[in-house]
Amino acid sequence: MPNPLQRQREFRNICGTFATGVMVLLSGGASPHGMTINAFMSLSLDPLLVAVSVHQGSYLADHLVRPGTPFSLSILGADQELLARFYSRPTRLRGQQSPGASPVRPGSELVIARAAAWIWCRTEQAIPSGDHWLLVAGVDDF
Repeated sequence: MPNPLQRQREFRNICGTFATGVMVLLSGGASPHGMTINAFMSLSLDPLLVAVSVHQGSYLADHLVRPGTPFSLSILGADQELLARFYSRPTRLRGQQSPGASPVRPGSELVIARAAAWIWCRTEQAIPSGDHWLLVAGVDDF
């Protein structure tokens, strides 16, 4: 029987074979912090809800779990791999400029310029799920 860490790695590798889209989640207003995510789903059409999964140890987790916290989701295009890699680095310095972030609407969370699509959300629920939070978010605009 493999050790628990080896088993987790094997499970992660298997789940990684499922083709998914890649998004950047940005939150924090004019100087946003961000992370690459691929655990996303449309949850409800009435009301409009989405769900994203965020590691509990993520530097944004404590911020995002608060009800009402606004954030944006930018669905990246195939030509935006460098941005996906930038936002996936857990060791990235907090406060480091968010490349590619661009205002689209005054007063909204920033989004990634030239993304395939954007969704503006706000946290409604944060459900602890193993070592992650499952964030249920209301959709404000898209």
